[in-house]
This record gives sequence, structure tokens and C-alpha cells, in this order.
Amino acid sequence: MTARIARIARIATPLVAVAVVIALRPEIATGTFSSATSVLKVVAVVGAWMVFAWVVRRFVPNQAARTAIVALAGAGLLWLTVAPYFRDRTVDDAFPLVTPTTTLAVAATPEAAAPVTSVTVAAGPVKLASGSLKGLAGHRGSGQAVLYRQPDGSHLIRLEDFDVSSVPAPVVYLVPGAGQDRPGGVKLGALRGNQGNLNIALPAGTDVSGPQTLLIWCEAFSVPVAGATAAPA
Repeated sequence: MTARIARIARIATPLVAVAVVIALRPEIATGTFSSATSVLKVVAVVGAWMVFAWVVRRFVPNQAARTAIVALAGAGLLWLTVAPYFRDRTVDDAFPLVTPTTTLAVAATPEAAAPVTSVTVAAGPVKLASGSLKGLAGHRGSGQAVLYRQPDGSHLIRLEDFDVSSVPAPVVYLVPGAGQDRPGGVKLGALRGNQGNLNIALPAGTDVSGPQTLLIWCEAFSVPVAGATAAPA
């Protein structure tokens, strides 16, 4: 009887844990079932875990050692795949006031003997386009994505007062076209935080003409997190 209860507990405990996690973060479930690729990745992770647990039970004779190995491996797996959904990271990049100066020559008046003088004029970023950030595949998403041209001709996107779901391995893409929800175009690197204000520099030569979608993508499970279509300011 005791052995039967123990077997039931081993089955029920993970199921209860999964139910609690999904209740707290429903985007885990909605994101997982948003594409066949994400489902396959989850199945692969669960399958690998089951194989690992079987190998440990089969080849580690000591029960205490088996329990410790499985518990540590399980904790590590949860830390990589589930814990990121519960870790909000706030960033607060300063507004991109890159201000190279332009010197304008001002000629002296014929009546004055003063030499030619110069006036220094500060230049600032120019707002080219903006769009509202919206959650995708059940994830939350709010804030503004704004495209700026810097005085030196470079471009950056600033996420202003934004808040998106925290996910494992979030990356950012700039995808040509409106309303895109799959990666493509230019990969802009990892998302450094999921709340606050964030500057994202665009590589030199990036085409910013026409509609563009800023896409936040969960690379771990291949699901979209949030997106914004930039429209002319």
C-alpha cells in the first residue's frame, strides 16, 4: 500500500506543479501550443528528461543518490525553462542624446573689425516612426517602439515604457513588413530586459524604409512574444 501511494505521489506531484505554474503564467501554455515547433521542442525536453531519469534509476543503485541526482537535474531544467517566466528585468537606458555639433561660420559685418566667428549648433535624434507594442501568442506586451535617426546617420529603436512577458532566451528582430510574427530580416540580439526603457542600435546599412515590425521572439521555444509595426511619425 505504501509503495502504491508513493507511485501515485510521484505521478501526481509533477502534474500538480505543472497546473500551478500554468495557472500563474498561462502564457507558458498558450505559447507552447501556438506552433508545432514549440510543441515538438517541449516534447523533446520532456522526453529527454524521462530518458535521463530512467538511466539514473537503472544504473545508480543507491536510492538516496538517485533522488539527489534527479532532483538536482530537475531543478536545473526548471531554472532554464520555467524560472525565466517569473523573472522580470527592468532596464532604464537614457534617451539617446548623441549630439555631435555643427559649426556654422558667421562673417563679420563690413562695419566691424571683428574676425569671422562661429556658432555651435547641437543636433539631436530625429523620430522617424513609432508603433504600439502588443503581446503575441498569449504573452503580454505594452509600450512604444520608436525608430530614431541619430545625427551621425545611424539608427536605433527605443522601447519606451514597455512591459512584455519574460521568457527564456528572448531575442529581437527587425522584420520587413507590417504585423510580422516570425523572425527574419535583421537579428538585433538578446533582449536585455522586459520592462522599462531600452535602446537597441541598428547595424549600419539596415534598411528602415517601408513598414517594419520590431519582433520580440522566444528563441528557446520558437514562439513570438510581442511585436510593433513602425509607422511614419
